[in-house]
Amino acid sequence: NELKAEKKVQIERGASKITVKSNVDNASVFLNGTFEGNTPLTLNNLPEGRYRLKVEKKGWKTASYIINIRSGEDRTFYVELKKYEGRVSFECEQGNCLVFIDGNLIDSNTVMVEEGNHNVKIKKFGYEPEIFSIYVYRYSSQKIYARLKEANFDVTGFYANRERYNPNLSGKAGKLEFNFSVTKNSPVTMSVIDSSGNIVFERILNNFTSWNQKISWNGENLNYQKVQNGMYKAKLIW
Repeated sequence: NELKAEKKVQIERGASKITVKSNVDNASVFLNGTFEGNTPLTLNNLPEGRYRLKVEKKGWKTASYIINIRSGEDRTFYVELKKYEGRVSFECEQGNCLVFIDGNLIDSNTVMVEEGNHNVKIKKFGYEPEIFSIYVYRYSSQKIYARLKEANFDVTGFYANRERYNPNLSGKAGKLEFNFSVTKNSPVTMSVIDSSGNIVFERILNNFTSWNQKISWNGENLNYQKVQNGMYKAKLIW
């Protein structure tokens, strides 16, 4: 197939110039079967005519095109090489698992993956993640089956979005937000305690469906009254 020039500029009559660029540096460039150099490559004073342009690099699919060279023109050709790929399918016994390849969440149970080593992570709320490596061969097809183990309950990363706030303010400014992570669904009690050790606020949380959790407190006590100014401590019990 013919490759159109990405850029064309008029230059001195009788002269010719082409530049071959690629998304891959140091790819080999051939014109009519003759090696000319590596990308990015500029060639001058080529005879006018049609040429077979080939760009290749180990591990990438070779790209081959017909290009036209005319005297009095400076043309730039961009060649995009693609990695060799293989097909990988995933099945999780627990169903609706999240699958990450090299840190990227995939949106299908079957994907085309570049040839080479890849890190895979399969996770689902309530289960321990499974982490492993796979090697994908070009034009191959493989199926990965995962059976996750149920996770032990744990809470991590408990913190408030700020250290000081005024509950008498309206909207978000008058609320304190607590954040934490859980491994699965299990009852958790969040308490706010004053400087005398009295519990002024308490809430039981037991409907977790994902890892990251948020709960807000508007500064009211158990009787729905604003607490007094002072130092308070928040804690989780499970």
